[in-house]
Amino acid sequence: MTGIMAGKWERVRLGDAATFVNGMAFKPTDWDTTGLPIIRIQNLTEGRSEIHYFSGSCPEKYLINRGDVLISWSATLGVYIWNNEKAVLNQHIFKVVFDKLEFDKRYFVYIVGQKINEMSQNTHGSTMKHIIKKYFDAIEIPLPPLDEQKRIADVLDKASELIKKRKEQIRLMDRLAKSLFIEMFGDPVENPRGWDIKPFTTAAIIDTNMTTDFEKYANYPHIGIESIERDSGRILNYNLVKEDQLSSGKYTFGKQHIIYSKIRPNLNKVALPNFDGLCSADAYPILPKATANKYYLAYILRSNHFLDYILKHSDRTNIPKTNKKQLEGYTLPLPPLSLQNEFADRITVIEQQKALLQNGLAKMETAYKALMQEYFG
Repeated sequence: MTGIMAGKWERVRLGDAATFVNGMAFKPTDWDTTGLPIIRIQNLTEGRSEIHYFSGSCPEKYLINRGDVLISWSATLGVYIWNNEKAVLNQHIFKVVFDKLEFDKRYFVYIVGQKINEMSQNTHGSTMKHIIKKYFDAIEIPLPPLDEQKRIADVLDKASELIKKRKEQIRLMDRLAKSLFIEMFGDPVENPRGWDIKPFTTAAIIDTNMTTDFEKYANYPHIGIESIERDSGRILNYNLVKEDQLSSGKYTFGKQHIIYSKIRPNLNKVALPNFDGLCSADAYPILPKATANKYYLAYILRSNHFLDYILKHSDRTNIPKTNKKQLEGYTLPLPPLSLQNEFADRITVIEQQKALLQNGLAKMETAYKALMQEYFG
């Protein structure tokens, strides 16, 4: 391998840093139920676990083993360390062979990960966006001495682990909240407590009060559907109205509303704002009536009972969406308001604890970004 001077940082092109072996081109007819797992891009993406197998002969260069570094260069871009069993690599993924320069694998993953956003701005193709190899090879990365790479990777590993643990704590709080709902009301699908089933319009109205007076609301938050985290409903990364140069009408909402994203209902974006503002017309502000507590209603709207209904009835287009008539056609179990209020009181305590964890997570992520900026510029 080529050495570098002690203490000296260099800049090298990816094409000069290592060899990138593209995976094998498989067809569905090659898939089997036994043999080596075929690792496709979706198998590297969280939540996509379907595995196909290959029982034929395969050249050694296409095989991957635990510890190999992989880069998906098409569709979903990303860089990964493979931590599973021996497998065979599908096309559109590079296996990195460190045969040119000395690299700590973890450092390599961090620095290439820093380049993913840049890469995504330079993808080509109509049916499947991908990185052109010539462009990929020309990307420059900083290369410090090997011991410095290891030190940087150690620091970033510790920071990443802290962030991972904090996210897990937040996930546990979400699970606690869902468990509390089931404990108090039962599964809405089965309705084991026999609560009265009522039309959505008995519990809430879709409160579409639209405005284009962006001067009046200049200092109010503007919530786009991209600002609502899927499943959890957490509101993040939003601007003020005056910062977004709005032109089309937006809906007003307040602390008493629920914000429901009507676009791509499978993303399950249901937010509980604790402030007044404007939201995208791609969302509905939902105002609970006197029969429903907004916390109870929000958890119903996040439930599988509602999700199954709305996916069955939403418009079947390239971008699925829900309209007022479909939403108002939903029926839901409606327990006594006193019990809903008790749930709200208990869930508020959980939400407050979760908010503290989320604030801590935000600080950790800010510190992590500062470290990345310090190391990689």
